[in-house]
Parts: sequence; structure tokens; C-alpha cells
Amino acid sequence: MGSNSVVRILAALLPLSLLGGAIAQYDIRPFADDPVGISAAFGAEMAVLRLEAAEALFAEGVEVDEIEEALEGLEVEFMRFGAALEVADPDLLERTREAFAAIEEAEEAEDQAAAVSEALPVAYEVREAVSAPLVADPAYAGAVMSLLLVSETGVAEGWEEAVEGEVGPYAIGWAGMSRLYELWETVKPQADENQVFEIEDQLSALQDLFQNPTPPNMEGADPEEGEGAAVHVAGFLEDATGAWLFPDRDLAALLGNTQEVATQACEAYQRGDTLAGDANLVWVTYAFNEYLTGTLGMFAPEPTAELNELLDDEGEDFDPTASCEPLLAAFGEAGSAFGL
Repeated sequence: MGSNSVVRILAALLPLSLLGGAIAQYDIRPFADDPVGISAAFGAEMAVLRLEAAEALFAEGVEVDEIEEALEGLEVEFMRFGAALEVADPDLLERTREAFAAIEEAEEAEDQAAAVSEALPVAYEVREAVSAPLVADPAYAGAVMSLLLVSETGVAEGWEEAVEGEVGPYAIGWAGMSRLYELWETVKPQADENQVFEIEDQLSALQDLFQNPTPPNMEGADPEEGEGAAVHVAGFLEDATGAWLFPDRDLAALLGNTQEVATQACEAYQRGDTLAGDANLVWVTYAFNEYLTGTLGMFAPEPTAELNELLDDEGEDFDPTASCEPLLAAFGEAGSAFGL
């Protein structure tokens, strides 16, 4: 989400975050138990949404530059799910590499549109192999829904960026609404009458913002209109699932968990397992940039500055040989400010 949005959400959650387990409302903590698995599922989900958005925008005759905004994150999504897909279906992993490469290599709009249409069925298979087993559990369905709603590439952010003139992120939000309703069906049997009303009312409010793959007239639109509904839904999903669905509810625990995943990333790189290293690193990068950097900067400014330099660009340019040692050292120094 935009930086102002993140600050507002953090401000609302900070009292809970600092108190941590002393005021825990829920016993289930998906982001603490399996952050990399959730990240992999999220990447598989987002790959589908990016391709659905691009296909719809090509059909609408939108400029290629606008469509590429929807597609530019495919490499990061592959980093998220590649290791999990290798375990689930190595042959599908190779077909996915080829399908995504064909999109990147296409030079003409017509060729790129064809490559997107050919890649989309492959992405559906990836989602079925990687995400479907995880989101069969209502708590994990809720966790993935929360990311689809309020993350930096989520539905609320799509609306905010559309107000700023961006088409690609809006189209991803449009595609995401259908998937949110599908995932909701997994959670819904656990929800009480009030929770069902609140969630479906606010999903409907979001749906009203995303009627078509291209934005409506945005003159005078409130960029934060989607955020309130998205956070509202995620909050009631917590109640329905009995799970913590905001990873930063407990910042100290999130920091410790992220440090552990960073260690796992470096260990994977050291043994030559690039896919596992990437899958772990992309969560570390996401968790740090989305949730940790602001508060860590207040309590531990020097290691936070170091981490900001090391964890830029979703980890795509991370050099394990040169960067793992300073990465782990910076996390260790930052953790000491929280007694870790």
C-alpha cells in the first residue's frame, strides 16, 4: 500500500504489536507458522491475477505500457512460488519458466497478448498445485485474502493507484475481486451471521469500485476509499477464522520470525538451492519493507538503513555471496532493540 496508508494501519495496530502475546485474541497465527508457504500461495494467486488483468487489458485495447504495469511483477511471483512448485510438480515448474519467459521475450503487442493467453492456463495449474492445498484451511484462506486485500499489490492499492492514473494495478484489483469471493466461500462456513454480513457488505463495497478492468472516471475520487473496506474485511476475517491475519500484530515476533527466514534463505543459497533461497528472501524483503522498516527505523536506525539497502527491489538483485553476512548481522542488531 502507499506509505501513508501503511503508517495509518501501523498506527492503529502498534499498541497491539508492542504488547504482543499479552493481549492475544487468537490462537492461530498463520504468518508465524508458515510465512513462506503463505508467500508461495500469494505468489501463485498473484500470477493468475496479473495474467487475467493483462489479458483483459489487451482485449480492451489498452496501451502496452499500461499492460506491462500488470505484468512487471511476474518475476517476483515466480520467486515466491518456485520452490514450492518444484516440490509439487517439477514438470510444471519448467513449463511455467517457459511461459513467463515467452511473455518477457515477446517484442510486439500481438505476440505478447498471445503469450499472456498461453501462460494463463499454466498459471491456473500453478495456483492449483501451490495455493489450493494451503487455502483449503480457512485460516490460511483468510491469510491469503488479507494479502490480496491490503498488501502493496492488493485490491485497495489498485484503487489508490488508479486515482493516481495507473491502469495496471487497477486491473489487478478488478481480477482480484472474483478470487476474493471464491476464497471467502472457504471461510464463510465458520463465520457467524454478523461476520457474514460485515464481510459481504464490504466486499460488495469493494466490488462497486471494480466494475470493469479499466478504471472509471476518477476525477474527485478518494484514493483511500478502497482501504477502509479492505481493512474492515480483513479484521472480520480474523474474527471468523480465529487467526491473526495482519502479520504485524506483534512486531517483535514478526521481526524474530523474519530473521529466522533470512537465515534459512542464506543457508539455502549456501547449499546451492536458489529456488528455496529466493522463496525465503522474497518473504524477508516483503515483510521488512511492508511492515518492519518504519518502526525499526525509530528503534534501531543504523541496522534499518543497512537493511533498506540490502532488501531493495523485492530481493531481485540480492547477491547472496556479498550480502548474506551483513543481512544477518543487521537483523541481529535490529533484534537486540526488541530483546531478541
